Amino acid sequence: MTNLLALLLEDLDSENRAVRCDALRQLAECDLDAPALARLKALATSREEDPEIQFLARQAVLNTERRRQTAASAFPTFTDTRDLETRLTALSLPEFQEAVGSCPAAAVPALMEVLRRRLPDESQTDRAPVILSAFRRWGRPEDADLLLPFLSARDPVQVIEVIGALERVAPRKLFEKIGLALTSPYPTVQNRALRTILRFHFMKGVEYLRQMFASEHASVRAAAVMQCMTIPFHKVQELIFNALALEEDPRVLARAAYLLYLNPSEHTVYWLMDIASTAGQAKQKWCQDCIAAVLESIRLSGIMEESVEEFTERIQRQLEARQRNALLSTFFEELEHKDPMRRYEAIEALREHQTLPEVREKFQALWQNDPDKRIKGLLTAIFAENPDRKRLQAELAPDKFQKLLRDEQLALLGQVKSCEEFSFVRCHLQRLSRMRLDPLVVAEAVRLLGRYGDAQEELPFLMMSLKSGEGLIQARAIEGLGRLAPDALLKELPRLIREADPTVRSAALRTFFRLDKTQAMKALQDMLLSVSAAVKEQALVCLAQLSYAATRPLLLRFVKEEANPNLVRKAGVILRNNPDLDAVRNVYDTMRLAREPRRSLLKEILQECLEGCLAAGLLQGTVQEHLERLRREAAAAEMPTI
Repeated sequence: MTNLLALLLEDLDSENRAVRCDALRQLAECDLDAPALARLKALATSREEDPEIQFLARQAVLNTERRRQTAASAFPTFTDTRDLETRLTALSLPEFQEAVGSCPAAAVPALMEVLRRRLPDESQTDRAPVILSAFRRWGRPEDADLLLPFLSARDPVQVIEVIGALERVAPRKLFEKIGLALTSPYPTVQNRALRTILRFHFMKGVEYLRQMFASEHASVRAAAVMQCMTIPFHKVQELIFNALALEEDPRVLARAAYLLYLNPSEHTVYWLMDIASTAGQAKQKWCQDCIAAVLESIRLSGIMEESVEEFTERIQRQLEARQRNALLSTFFEELEHKDPMRRYEAIEALREHQTLPEVREKFQALWQNDPDKRIKGLLTAIFAENPDRKRLQAELAPDKFQKLLRDEQLALLGQVKSCEEFSFVRCHLQRLSRMRLDPLVVAEAVRLLGRYGDAQEELPFLMMSLKSGEGLIQARAIEGLGRLAPDALLKELPRLIREADPTVRSAALRTFFRLDKTQAMKALQDMLLSVSAAVKEQALVCLAQLSYAATRPLLLRFVKEEANPNLVRKAGVILRNNPDLDAVRNVYDTMRLAREPRRSLLKEILQECLEGCLAAGLLQGTVQEHLERLRREAAAAEMPTI
């Protein structure tokens, strides 16, 4: 039994279905001995086996039997190697291909002797791929120097065949020269070379996969997804999720859906729900279809104890709790900030969660203890009860309204809580947005226009508010335009995200992310690279408000590269509130390369992330046990497998 045949038979025991399928496809081209043939026949007839595995096993058995039946008729009779060379040279290309493919075992040594002499002369002919396929089946280690020049051949078929041959006869030499194939202009050659790298040095192969996922060509990204099917899913899970978080091309998403279906897990469903919460309509549809397929795969695999509905509801509760806890934790910290405008923005962000007891308690404490009048005015608007509509309409009349104190004005505006109330005070609010009132009051009127109005009626007023010199008014106008007239706002966002006022910049970034994720992420990345610690801190506050699946790469890169320990700790809080096993591994890798005192800080963050995973049920055991496991996995990953 050859080394290749032994390796392929060993792959049949893999838990990865894609690896088993790939092994069967290669076995279909090999000369199988009796034990190997018997094993494939057992796979082909097993009722418990996967249907695709059964089909590929039957194909391998049929190919072997067909070769044995046609060998005598297709391969020419000969007296010596010179006679054989003469007879093979006289054959047409189809006849030559059939003769080589059906060579009987007894004639293999003579055939290979002839092909070794002929290969240099046939390198530019159509017979070269056929000859190279023979070396893939029957080559020897000493053939390596004869085969290596074909790695730079112009014909992609030749390169693919010679990679297969060298992978069998001289893997170490192939690994040293595989870079030639990776630079090929043909994607099929690049993909075949990548398979070889992943087989012999996983970490280097993953780095090439990362580059493929970052390509601007959708076909290259789709090929990267297909390559992931040949790798144990848990080893590339982080890479796939990071790449798909911003992916929009339907070809890539279709292949990714199949990959996720083949690797069902609770974490996948969790991730898909997180992505769907901030995705566009088409991406949301893809996430929903994916979730349905993965849930069905989980059900069929037997790892789901409850019903599909109970399982989905439990995951949804976990996701909502995680998102809510992450948001509350971040903004509760902002409520303690010494800058009153930071507290104001935190209250505004928590406004939609005011029915939660913990949020209500925080608001009440602030209203009683905060010395800033603007904070109290905003909280007054939040706490105000909805009065009689006619009275509200009368009191919001501009002539009467401007005679009230600011807190009374905010209390009145806070009573407009639905589109029903908005409908009979719209004209008043439009006039208030253009009057010279306190900025807090005008900002509240603009917010109501953007929240409950429509583009046709409110666009002129919101665009005028966008040009106001007051940050609060501009921020509320940005939010309103993002809902009512996103196309008009997109033209202004590149300018608004560079505004000096943090209130305007924060609102612009949140809206930008919702309208154009790619450009918004680029803007956040620029902020994280700023020389100003305040700008970086503001970027982290923005990151905490966005989908964790989309912002995870920026957070991990920030933790890896940032020197300011206070900022790194703030990023660690976001990671801690979003339990993620892949992020744990990433932080561990960063910690291993760091020096004191940064190493101690990263170790604290790593331990907090592990505690978060333990609390979420993603891990079992203790923090120290998982730290030791990470150390062992990192040591094993650095060792080549050749």
